[in-house]
Amino acid sequence: MDSVRPRGRPLNGPGHAGPTADGVSFALPDPDDALCGVRLVQDVRIPGDRLAFARHDGVWTLRLDRPDVDRMEYRLELTHRDGRTEEICDPGNPLRAPGAFGEKSVLHFPNYRQPGWLGAAAAGTGTSLSIDSRHLDATVTGRVWSPEGLADDAAAPVLVVHDGPEFDALSQFTRYAAAMIADGTWPPLRVALLAPGDRDRSDAADPAYARALATEVLPALGPTTHRFGVGASLGGLALLHAHRCFPTLFDGLFLQSGSFFHPELDAHEARFAHYGPISRFVVD
Repeated sequence: MDSVRPRGRPLNGPGHAGPTADGVSFALPDPDDALCGVRLVQDVRIPGDRLAFARHDGVWTLRLDRPDVDRMEYRLELTHRDGRTEEICDPGNPLRAPGAFGEKSVLHFPNYRQPGWLGAAAAGTGTSLSIDSRHLDATVTGRVWSPEGLADDAAAPVLVVHDGPEFDALSQFTRYAAAMIADGTWPPLRVALLAPGDRDRSDAADPAYARALATEVLPALGPTTHRFGVGASLGGLALLHAHRCFPTLFDGLFLQSGSFFHPELDAHEARFAHYGPISRFVVD
């Protein structure tokens, strides 16, 4: 997904040297000597010992060989003289991408090309979803997206997206679905974007949430031929748990960066409120 929008100064303006075919340079002015350190925060596997900036003549700078990517998201970690640290977007780079934990700065290397599906028209309609759940003692809400030309009573596959409204906003998922359907890669299908509701249930290995999905929510989605679950992070965990509780619930799962906490690997997550039930489910 590339949902980049410009902010602030131009990429090659003061404070930023920008990317080249074989590398990238960063620069952050600090004329008042307010900082005692700057580091690059990234997820493209640049070794940690190469991320620290050096200060020269009132400017923090970093030069890196080009990582093996065409597009890169990043932030800057600043360490202040009083020991405080904070992460910021690069003030010298106007390109930003949204994310679940806030915006990040974006670099496009010279041979980057925007995915073609971003230029496709998002042909389709959305209808609101509201399902009263006895198992949750709450109302499950969301939106169902359908492509143009798919009749309301036509049986079709459905993609059930956990935390769907945010997932769609950050990934442009229904736009992607529209493009895939338009070029024949996917058959006409619906996308059910389920709002999270009470995250103490929807973002945990909660049996009541699994029962609600299986017996109340999915049956209310209308005529379907196949059902597929889509989720990221804790959403991936929740859908896997529901599918294990009800093995015929989905015909397939697409889980991204699932939060499958394991006692031997994820003890640092133990303070999370639902770590116990999640880790027990993963181990079992």
